Amino acid sequence: MRRLSCRACPLAHTDDLVRSAQINPGLFDEYADAEDEMGNPFKKSISLRGIVERARS
Repeated sequence: MRRLSCRACPLAHTDDLVRSAQINPGLFDEYADAEDEMGNPFKKSISLRGIVERARS
């Protein structure tokens, strides 16, 4: 991890978020569901759903 921050920090590098999703899969599933309900992506570059998908691949 490049920096110490929240598990799903929008300022974190995407690779670090993917690693965090691998470590905390249930939490990231909940966050991705909330993102879907709100209709706005977590980051302009990638959604939480995209991060979860990368973490599972």
